[in-house]
Amino acid sequence: MTGGFSMDQKAVVAHLLESGAEMSAARLAAFSNANCRLVSSSMDLLTIAGAVNVFQADTTGHLGAHMRAQPPQSPITLDCLVVFPSKSVMALAAAIVGKGGSKLQAVPDRLNAVIGELGNILGQGVVSVLADKLGTSIILSVPQVMLGSKSEILSKAFYHIGGKGHAIILSHMELGSENASTSCSLILAFETDVIRRLLGPSRPA
Repeated sequence: MTGGFSMDQKAVVAHLLESGAEMSAARLAAFSNANCRLVSSSMDLLTIAGAVNVFQADTTGHLGAHMRAQPPQSPITLDCLVVFPSKSVMALAAAIVGKGGSKLQAVPDRLNAVIGELGNILGQGVVSVLADKLGTSIILSVPQVMLGSKSEILSKAFYHIGGKGHAIILSHMELGSENASTSCSLILAFETDVIRRLLGPSRPA
């Protein structure tokens, strides 16, 4: 299910995600003081139920960073969730902490702080490109770090939404430094009618 998006609108979303991934790579390298790389590997437009179904097959441990934009700070309500496999992202976070020097070493609960900031960098990169395209400002909240399976984290983060009238952008990415790497899923949930209107009228596919 893709919520009635046209091929043109899907192409716009794919381009925005690619641009956001490029922006995030530069920010991630600056944050980690390491040669981090980021590649967007795939993108889907789904319903929330469809995303849960995709995630249910993977019951391994994951860590998620959830952020939200909503009025009056932002013109639209938007949920952003970045989900990492626990084992690989903890190795990457440890590598980043090691590169961060005394300032990062002094941060309380620094591994969780780094995971939250990884999610924030990835989410902000994509959302800021989306906001620029729309000619507006979208401000995300401070990341909330969550633990569980992919489907459990998605359900926790989006419990207030339900499935009606919302759509999911699901992007799978790969990121890493010289000594560690991880995959991640970036999920944006938004009101279908709002995002379709902001992206412009659809043309026949």
